Amino acid sequence: DKIQASIHSEKSYFIFLKRFIRVQRNFRTTIHQYTLNFLFGTKISTVDDCLKSLPPISFVSLTEIGDYYDNSYLVDVIGFSIGVRTEREYERNCST
Repeated sequence: DKIQASIHSEKSYFIFLKRFIRVQRNFRTTIHQYTLNFLFGTKISTVDDCLKSLPPISFVSLTEIGDYYDNSYLVDVIGFSIGVRTEREYERNCST
């Protein structure tokens, strides 16, 4: 698997072209309500390779985040996620 071959336990990585989705209750393997899906075009780069292109970072207190908490978003306290969208459900052959 190309993703497992790209990851080593002693390094930090940026993962591009990923998708966070809400886990269906029947298939939940952890207590977390979201899962991280890798797409065909997913690319993994070490943090060292990507530091040059990062946007400016601003820090806020945890209490400030708590005042505006919206549980429809996945909050990542380590990095950031781009393109949060509403959940969609598709139907095929009379099943979702």
